[in-house]
Amino acid sequence: MVTFIREKISFLQVSIISLFKKIGSKSSWNNDRVKIFFLALVIYLFSLSVIRAFHSEDEFSYFYLVYSIVENNSFIIDQTVAGHHLNNTENFVNYNGNWYSKYPPGLPFLAIPFYLIGRFIWQSLGFDGFPFIIMCSISSFSAAFSLVIVYEFCTFFKFSYIAKRATIVTYGFGTIAWVYAKTFFSHSTATLFILLSLYFFISMARDEKEDLVYVKSLLSGIAIGLATLIRYTSFLFVFPLVFYFLRKPMSLKKERATLFILPLLIFILLAGWYNFICFDNPFITGYHLNQLYGNETERFTTPVYIGLWGLLISPKRGLFIYSPVLFFSIVGIKNLYTEVKEETILLISSFMILLLVYSAWWYWPGGLCYGPRLLHTAIPMFTIPIGKSIDSYKHKRIFWIAFIVLLCFSMYAQFAAVATDFITTDYPKSFAEIGLIAVSRKLFNGEFDTILSRLFGI
Repeated sequence: MVTFIREKISFLQVSIISLFKKIGSKSSWNNDRVKIFFLALVIYLFSLSVIRAFHSEDEFSYFYLVYSIVENNSFIIDQTVAGHHLNNTENFVNYNGNWYSKYPPGLPFLAIPFYLIGRFIWQSLGFDGFPFIIMCSISSFSAAFSLVIVYEFCTFFKFSYIAKRATIVTYGFGTIAWVYAKTFFSHSTATLFILLSLYFFISMARDEKEDLVYVKSLLSGIAIGLATLIRYTSFLFVFPLVFYFLRKPMSLKKERATLFILPLLIFILLAGWYNFICFDNPFITGYHLNQLYGNETERFTTPVYIGLWGLLISPKRGLFIYSPVLFFSIVGIKNLYTEVKEETILLISSFMILLLVYSAWWYWPGGLCYGPRLLHTAIPMFTIPIGKSIDSYKHKRIFWIAFIVLLCFSMYAQFAAVATDFITTDYPKSFAEIGLIAVSRKLFNGEFDTILSRLFGI
């Protein structure tokens, strides 16, 4: 039995190395994927705010957990460092006299190297505030890499040259992916691993080479497991994957399923271990403690139709208000479905399951944020079909006029938040201060808040 396990581990090791060698062979400066990654990364890093590195108490909650892990080897938030931020009990919880972050530990674990780099620059060169800026850059790297995965989806669906690039521009700069690429929220990083999981899973299901089947199943499970450790709601994407798996004819189903499930279980156990260490119960999270200790609101109490209206078309959070170019996805879904039925169902069901769940959430607007923040991890799945609508109507002039107009407005909506501090200097009291209209007003009033404004005095 031990020999058999060793043989399988050795086989997987060789297969993984072989797969990454193939990926590496495609990675040259002349490769589209490399160009997309570095161009997007430069823009995202350039967009990082200088005046306000962190935009929300959520980010401080993550940051202080990273600080405690690195500096104190503990999950307990250091009260002497966190100070007045602990008064915001919505993002911190008090258990047995100790303070903890409400959120899962995935992002803080991954952000440790970024914190160490920021601390080194701060201590060595004296650049105050760099730990915060470097911490935000994990989202920039994740968002740029996510664009590469979206490009791979477009290639997989055989979109044309122009359709692939239009899809990349739409997702990267016409949706809130750009806005949250300059924050220390968990959305960009979770989105990356969800996309990786879906891509490897689809590739695995269509592959019949035994070594690649095993490797892709394992990588898909690891990716969705990591995404779940970053944001618990990422586990919802497992259900569309299971539905896709059951419908898709393939060999070695047991082996594929086993290699997908095992790493996912490991990350779920890791989340349980973290909760047990902090809260004495693997099934209790910071969200549960908010309910147990007075905050009875964190439940699914909103009528779904209200949440759907709010997340899709309301002026404050509507997806089609902040990214009206996504209307073309609806056309693309129909055309894509006729060619790759199962994969289209997987993409759209992934978007719909998150939309429906958050439509029932008590606070579907997502707090003091910009745009439909809670839909961030599902937006790329809804964006990809745009490439098909472009291929279907690219010879129609009226289509291009409408597409370019809506894309420009969508990009402006993101730029307005990127070029300003979308949460005001005095912490806002209502959505009216950080909605699209309010942020646009700040932009036209010259309230720039970017590296560009600092360098050139704009």
